[in-house]
Amino acid sequence: MIRRSTAGYVTTETVLTFPVFVTRFMTFVQLAHLEVASLATEHAAVTATRAAAVIRADDPRFYDSAVGVARGTRLAEITDAARIPLRVTAERPEVRVSFPDRAVFREGDQVRLRADYAYACTVPIGRWVCGASGTKRIVREATMPYQGAGYVVR
Repeated sequence: MIRRSTAGYVTTETVLTFPVFVTRFMTFVQLAHLEVASLATEHAAVTATRAAAVIRADDPRFYDSAVGVARGTRLAEITDAARIPLRVTAERPEVRVSFPDRAVFREGDQVRLRADYAYACTVPIGRWVCGASGTKRIVREATMPYQGAGYVVR
C-alpha cells in the first residue's frame, strides 16, 4: 500500500481561500461606507433645506440676489450647509444642490431641495461595487416650509 503525504494541505487551502475572504470582507467594508455616505447625504439634504428655507428669506441687504431666489451668495451658503454633514465621508465633499420644483419661493410655499453627491469609493479591492468610475452618485431630497418674511429696505 502506498501512503500519500498530507503535508501542505492547510497551506494550499489557505492560499486558495484567503483572497476570497479578503475580497468579501473589503466589499462589506465598502458597502458599510456607502451606507454611511447615504445617511450623511440624507442629513445633508435636510440641513440644506433648512438653510434654504431661512437663507432664501433673509434680508436682501446681506446677499446679491432678491428675497426668495437662490443665486450667488445665497446658493453658496446653502451648498456649504449641505457640505458640513458630508465631511464624515470626505475632506472636501462635492455636492450639488438644486430646487426641482421652482426657482422662486414665496411665503407659504414648500421648499423642496435635491442634494446630489458623487461619493468616491476608496476601499481597496472593495471599490468594485461602485463601478468602473470608482464613484457612486447618491441623490436625496428633503422638503420644508419656506420661512418667508417681508423686508422693507430703507
